[in-house]
Amino acid sequence: MLAQIRLAWWRERLAEPVAGRPAGEPLLALLGDLAGAFAPLVDGWEALLGEAPLSAEALASFADGRARGLGNLAEEFGLSRQASERAGRSWALADLRSRLSHPQERAQVAALDLAPLIPGLPREMRPLVVLHGLARRNRNGPFALLSAMRLGIFGR
Repeated sequence: MLAQIRLAWWRERLAEPVAGRPAGEPLLALLGDLAGAFAPLVDGWEALLGEAPLSAEALASFADGRARGLGNLAEEFGLSRQASERAGRSWALADLRSRLSHPQERAQVAALDLAPLIPGLPREMRPLVVLHGLARRNRNGPFALLSAMRLGIFGR
């Protein structure tokens, strides 16, 4: 219930004009006029609020919410919406799979298509390649920095 209240709060804040937002929220201030582009992220997170094990539909909804949010952001900057959504969905699934503990949920995420690479992204979206690569490799240790650097420089 508390998580739903927080998500509702974020949904409302992201929809508000900049002048109507509460002061003291650094993330909202940083997003500025682009905040509305991230509204689908809230829908995606809301899909994860069910009882375990989550359904494949709920897990896919999470990935689709993240994908739509990144697609919206890419479109704001004149970049490919389709490539960004594909990359965002793949990153969301890789990231989610690395954090799930329930074996059935992990298997369902794996079945949803974990793309090994994110092709077709412009250089401006290279940070997404880095995030996807680190999530896919489940890198948190001392070699994460080296992996991030390689992905950032070469894109693979």
